[in-house]
Amino acid sequence: HPDDETRQRLEQARHEAVLEAQARIAEEFDAVHTVGRALAVGSLEAIVEPARVRAYLIERLRDALSAHWPARASDRTAGEA
Repeated sequence: HPDDETRQRLEQARHEAVLEAQARIAEEFDAVHTVGRALAVGSLEAIVEPARVRAYLIERLRDALSAHWPARASDRTAGEA
């Protein structure tokens, strides 16, 4: 049976091997899964420039709200008068 020092060295080596394997897998994943690819395959609807984030979010919220709670005709025309 291995002694405590041997077990500790074995555990440390196993831990380091797992970390190295995870790093390699992460690199492979990052090389394939980019924001551009996500947009191309439909995982993202848009890439929004930082200066447009606020306006984009407001537009999307308005779209979502109007889809679920369409305004009455009288509400729409009241603000236009």
